[in-house]
Order: sequence, then structure tokens, then C-alpha cells
Amino acid sequence: MRLLIDIGNSRCKYARVDEGAVAFCAALPTADLGDGLRRSLTKHLRRAPQSVHIANVAGDECDARVAQAVRAAFGDDAPDPIFLAPALPACGVATRYRADQLGADRCFALIAARRRLNRSCIVADCGTALTLDYLDGDGLHHGGVILPGAGFLRDALRRRTHGLRRAAFAAASEDDASKDDLFATATDEAVAAGCRRIVAAGVESIVGDMRAQRDADAPLVLTGGGARTLAVFENCVAAPNLVLEGIAIVAESSGWGRGDG
Repeated sequence: MRLLIDIGNSRCKYARVDEGAVAFCAALPTADLGDGLRRSLTKHLRRAPQSVHIANVAGDECDARVAQAVRAAFGDDAPDPIFLAPALPACGVATRYRADQLGADRCFALIAARRRLNRSCIVADCGTALTLDYLDGDGLHHGGVILPGAGFLRDALRRRTHGLRRAAFAAASEDDASKDDLFATATDEAVAAGCRRIVAAGVESIVGDMRAQRDADAPLVLTGGGARTLAVFENCVAAPNLVLEGIAIVAESSGWGRGDG
């Protein structure tokens, strides 16, 4: 069994791989990587994994915290974590993007999308930041666009607006579209709905332009915590654990990693 960990700016997700099948286990806030991850691993995994493969975009401090959590969860049986760095070309994917600026999450999402579809597509990873990347039918990543996610916009508006700072904000998920009402009757709902609409409008414009300039039939592959808000678009493929799938593909390859934690 392999353990796969995807550390984002807001959330950490992990899965296990048994006989080639990726099975999602749990997600938790990145801020709770220490003891919270240890408790979660102890709950969901009955034995120590043979290997641990980690993609991290949340900073070097998280490396030490997640490595410590793995060791605390599995004791002497814990393997040394392997921290995966983005490195293309690999696994059928090449890129025109600057090699020193392509994040691990985007890299592994592209690899997984290539394996899943084997055709041109637009990969949308909807997290704290929302990235849209175009991958052509030959596996070449042409680049993409980065914009703030709905949750980030909501938090920024609240921090910088006096009246909103005083308003009581519910702890709602940024992908909860159940209250997406043009006539919201509470400030938190009004802000959340507005931010979701800003992001959706931006995505619609970008995806439309990418399709017009490259491939009109390119599907939109959606992953990340805010993906459900965008599932209304036509020709979409839901892939909630796309980065973990990419980590699994990379874990099968040799020559990856940037050292043990």
C-alpha cells in the first residue's frame, strides 16, 4: 500500500493506493497538519504504508509537520516520506511553462488528466487560487491562467471592508451553491453568492477563449474544493481527486522527489 498526500494552501487531502487503485481517505485543513493528520491517518489506515509520496504547495514548514505526523502515526514502521517536485516532460506531458514556476499541484493534475482523457482538455483546479491550464492532444501544456478562488475573494472583501468585518459570517464552504441567490437577505450570503458569480464569470470567459483559440470540443476537467460551483458548464468532467491521481502515476515512476522529510 502507498500513501499519497496532496498539501494545498487551504486543505490537505490524502489517499491510499492498493493494487493500482486510488482510494480517497480524508481531507483536513492544512493548518491542522500536525496532530490532526496523525489522528486521521491512525483512523483511516490500519497499517503502515510501504511508501509515502507527498506534493506540497503550502511551504517548506509543512514538509516537516507532515513527516512528523506520518512518523507519529506509524512509529518504527513509518517509511521516510518522498516529497515530489514538479518535473516535466514526464508521463506523457511536456510544458511551455517556466519550469521553476509550475506548481506541483498543477503538474500532477495535468499528468492525471492526460492519463484519464488522452486528448486535449482544460484543467481547472479550484482551490484558494483557481488555475486553468490547456493541455493539447499531444500532451503539451500550453500554459494557463490563475485567478483568486471564491473563498479567497470572500475573505479579502471581509478583511478590507469595515461594514463586512462587523457582519456575522457563516462558516460555509466556498463551493456551497445552495444559497446562490441574487436577492440574498444576509450579508454573508450576499458576499458568498457574489464571489461565486465573479469566479464563474471569469472561468466562463477564459474557457470560451481557450476553446475558441485551440479546440472547441476540449472538455473542462474540474478538481479542487470549489469545483462543484463550476459543474454547471457544458462538457465537464468531474475529477475531485485529480492531483492525488497524478501523484499515484508519478509514484510509479523513477527519478522523482526532492529529498526525505
